[in-house]
Amino acid sequence: SARVYGSARVCGSALVYDSARVYGSARVCGLARVYDSVRVSGSARVTRHDHVLTIGPVGGHSATLFRTEDGHQIQAGCTLTDLDGLRGVAVEEFGEDSPLLGEVDAVIGLFDARIKSWEAGE
Repeated sequence: SARVYGSARVCGSALVYDSARVYGSARVCGLARVYDSVRVSGSARVTRHDHVLTIGPVGGHSATLFRTEDGHQIQAGCTLTDLDGLRGVAVEEFGEDSPLLGEVDAVIGLFDARIKSWEAGE
């Protein structure tokens, strides 16, 4: 079942369900939906459905991009990173010669497009 804990808040018509977790000082508001096994934390500010994007699994792990007060964060497996650090996390996990890095690069491209759409819409 879903959990909201710490100083996290869910408000408005937002929904958190399935096995999703919202924690830290995260805020999920408006018409946003956080579900499945998504983890939203820290300074997350999810106010629309497109403020969260989960892709995977890639190599057994999913990656979730979410909007924050000052940009974005990515939960990749157990690691919290940003777009610039995601490939490094993948290299550390899978190795420099892994064929999975092509998939990781595609995920980075999709995440980058989503971040740019947030910037264009604000």
